[in-house]
Amino acid sequence: MSSTFDYDPQAKFEVKSFDAPYQNALGEPWEETISQPQGEEGFSWHPVRPRRSLKRKQPHTTRGIQHWPASSGLVIASVDFCLAPDHPYPAQVQDTRYGIRWLTAHASEFNASPDSVGGAGASSGGHTLMPAAMRPDDPLHTTLSSPDVDDHDGKVAYAIAGSPLLDSYARYQYAQGIEDNNLMASTEDYFLNEDALQEGSPQGIL
Repeated sequence: MSSTFDYDPQAKFEVKSFDAPYQNALGEPWEETISQPQGEEGFSWHPVRPRRSLKRKQPHTTRGIQHWPASSGLVIASVDFCLAPDHPYPAQVQDTRYGIRWLTAHASEFNASPDSVGGAGASSGGHTLMPAAMRPDDPLHTTLSSPDVDDHDGKVAYAIAGSPLLDSYARYQYAQGIEDNNLMASTEDYFLNEDALQEGSPQGIL
């Protein structure tokens, strides 16, 4: 595998899409949907899209979204993660961090470079990605481990967030001010308390 790859967005590759188990949570396998360009080159870009849990994922939609960047030479992986209220913060950040570490450890199996693993996510996926990207060494987010990922810290080369929730504490205060009970309830289901809300806010981390 080549260690570098000059990415050409106009390039065209055949794409193979498949699910790869990356951890066992609560006795069931969690998966990453991989979209892999086919060729002898070493594909050095390896974005990670956080995705909702197995029970809610839509594999055909996920693979459709992944196909067009993969066809230009990017190896794409969408990571399953737990959802609140059954699994409040930081569970889905922990899942995502472990998924990034797993991809870094196994990148060569997908003809990708571990040095250029990045992340992209939208809405809740963008919010989940930001704490993982901003605090790669936070022990709170690295509780999941296994022998194959132990030597990988899970740092990302870049993070792209679309419509993320970047100041969750300020949004909660806003919801209190306008008495938006639904927004307050969903925030409390995810963070459980204000200490976690402030600790897990990307703006607060910054």
